[in-house]
Amino acid sequence: MLDSPAVQAVLLLVAGAFAGFINTLAGGGSFLTLPLLIFMGLPPTAANGTNRLAIFLQCLFASAKFHSYGVFPARFALLVSVPAVAGAKVTVQKGHRFIRHFVAVMVVVFAVKLFFG
Repeated sequence: MLDSPAVQAVLLLVAGAFAGFINTLAGGGSFLTLPLLIFMGLPPTAANGTNRLAIFLQCLFASAKFHSYGVFPARFALLVSVPAVAGAKVTVQKGHRFIRHFVAVMVVVFAVKLFFG
């Protein structure tokens, strides 16, 4: 049943919308979308890249909206983007195996923290 492109598209749309909502409020929407993309057959690096593109676009629009409300700290955002870019570069250089293991460990850690923290 999950092999159907229509079912996969619906799952991805629902998970993406929910993750965007979570990311705008508090962050952590990738906890849903990254494992789903891997589960649907994307290699871990492709899933991570796809997820990053979605997060970039979501952040771009959310930042514009927050800026229009006058609550967007542009200097701070630029400052924290430097380590984020460095982390992305390291992740890309590590490859599929590293990402697969890292994602598996982080999903378990966050699930434990979510349910028992």
